[in-house]
Amino acid sequence: MAQRNSGYDRAHANFYPTPAWVTHALIEHVLGEENGKHYRVWECACGDGAMVDELKSWGYKTIGTDIRGDPPRDFLDPSTGLIRPYINAIITNPPYGREFVEPFIRKSLDLMEPIKGKVAMLLRVDFDSAVTRRDLFADHPAWGTKLVLTKRVKWFDDGNKNGPSENHAWYIWDWKNRHGYPRLAYGQ
Repeated sequence: MAQRNSGYDRAHANFYPTPAWVTHALIEHVLGEENGKHYRVWECACGDGAMVDELKSWGYKTIGTDIRGDPPRDFLDPSTGLIRPYINAIITNPPYGREFVEPFIRKSLDLMEPIKGKVAMLLRVDFDSAVTRRDLFADHPAWGTKLVLTKRVKWFDDGNKNGPSENHAWYIWDWKNRHGYPRLAYGQ
């Protein structure tokens, strides 16, 4: 099935603020399994901080950084390591485009492996379909859950007649609490 053109131009600097309901779906269906007060989250592409604020409102100790932040912090800069030693999860809506999204995932997984942490990325629902990404999913030891959002994400309320044209899902890797087999869940 072909995707239709949504009528949207790409946002400047890949700035797509994550709506609150998208973060709630992740918390309720995946993160809610554990006590939020024990999770220390780094949102490494936080934009205006909307997801950081949502996570904090649910009791997660969360810090946010962004390439456009103050100070600017480029997550993909090779010198950028864990921003705080007590972080045990990286949760983000990474910038799209092959030059960004795969490196974001790979670096997050590398940073979380030594501390047995968790990684959650908001991506297109078919992101795991490419044979070139098999190593991130079928062959990856931390791969665990795909949370398909049954409602489409509307990034901007700009009066555009066309609704969103893409479906999204949270992809979650967990170095510590493996389910044995990947899990598929649905949320809205």
